[in-house]
Amino acid sequence: MELIDGQPLSRLVAERSLRTADIISYGIQIADALVHAHTRGIVHRDLKSSNVVVRADGLAKVVDFGLSRRFEYQRPDALTRSLGRHNRLGAIVGTIQYLAPEVLRGKSADERSEVWSFGVVLYELAAGTLPFGGETAFSAGAAILQQPPAPLPGRLPLGLRTVIEW
Repeated sequence: MELIDGQPLSRLVAERSLRTADIISYGIQIADALVHAHTRGIVHRDLKSSNVVVRADGLAKVVDFGLSRRFEYQRPDALTRSLGRHNRLGAIVGTIQYLAPEVLRGKSADERSEVWSFGVVLYELAAGTLPFGGETAFSAGAAILQQPPAPLPGRLPLGLRTVIEW
């Protein structure tokens, strides 16, 4: 694995509020990394702020593909079905606070569920906290399934809030 001299994005978020320009820059870089992986048939399955390392020059790298899986594209008429392979019955992999509702319900992670995880990361960058609370992983999972996210801070530009909340 490549040695990256930097710090996890989660640490940057914990230390200070990020500037709007930084949120957008990191978001674009993470999105580019996901597109790169997805076009090669790879789903990360554990995208979270601690799995993004930011170098001193501001370059963000998505790391820790240890839970990743390959998926096969299906014929266009089958695109409404899951693109990923199913896990063993009952097996949920990833960090619960970042998992999409359909993954929590037992569906396989795919590109679409990874977009959810990416949205959670963007929310965390913008708000400094996760969108769904919970004292335990189980209560966080229940919040994801049953509650809307907490509102984003009003200091964010409307366009950025709209992208994250979409």
